[in-house]
Amino acid sequence: MISILLTTYNDALNLPNAIRSIMGQKYKNFELLIIDDGSTDETQSVVDKFNDQRIRYIKIEHRGRSGALNYGLNVAKYEWVFLIDADDLILPETLNKYSNYITYPQNTVISSFACFCENDKIVFYLDYPTQDSDVKDFLYLHSINNTVLYNRNFILHRLKGYNETIIDSEEDYELWLRNYDQISFIIIPEYLVIKGFRYDSFSMRTSILKREKVYLLQINFYDRMNLSKLNQDYELLGWRELFYGSKSKARKTFYKLGFQILKKPKIFLAILISNLPDKLLSRILVFNYYPRILYRLKYFSERFSNVRLQLKKLI
Repeated sequence: MISILLTTYNDALNLPNAIRSIMGQKYKNFELLIIDDGSTDETQSVVDKFNDQRIRYIKIEHRGRSGALNYGLNVAKYEWVFLIDADDLILPETLNKYSNYITYPQNTVISSFACFCENDKIVFYLDYPTQDSDVKDFLYLHSINNTVLYNRNFILHRLKGYNETIIDSEEDYELWLRNYDQISFIIIPEYLVIKGFRYDSFSMRTSILKREKVYLLQINFYDRMNLSKLNQDYELLGWRELFYGSKSKARKTFYKLGFQILKKPKIFLAILISNLPDKLLSRILVFNYYPRILYRLKYFSERFSNVRLQLKKLI
């Protein structure tokens, strides 16, 4: 049995599609626990239209996503929790595939691929590492922006849950970094999740602030790790500065690679874009130009044709 935990705040527009994708699962032994984090829109009336006894709707005072997640973990009926956002969609076989990997409490299950859509169109995809050690290397720079299945008691009691001082930004990343050495990641090598992607003026205005928050989260993480080798990894440190810190520090760090730069076109390109104005650089990072281009190059592949077909059925 699985508790599907969905936290939402003023997202009544996207919520029906998410619920329909959950109700259409081939795996039937679940509860859908919807924690409404103090919405002021039509969220409750949207949920009320779904007549299914497996849906449990609870509205709380607004406390931010991290607080809503902790609340949901505390009231969830079942030991294993599948986490999903209000603008996510899951393919019909998703829960079946994830449930096959329920084993030890410290295991967190993710799929190694995620497609991102705007409205009814896929705009890009991300490939995540396929091994636990590689996922942990990935965390040095990025969070895992994908749907996870984990053990509620392990997350809530052993790992102390989500940090409620982090409100609506990077609470997942903070959880992974804080417990880096206690979690084992199990990766399913399939496309099973379609993530909602929103690019608007608000995203643009807040992107620099979010980058600064991530930089601060990583400082605490780096300080705890044995980073004698990392301190010599100028490529990694350069990318970190470019994504979240100082553009000038990024260039200076990359330059320490010397002639190796000539063998690494991505770093050469990174040095070029680091000279762009902050607003334009933020736009490039937020808009995900590089993965968008990769997706267009693979647009006609059989794998993506199947996911696009599933997307049309879900919306």
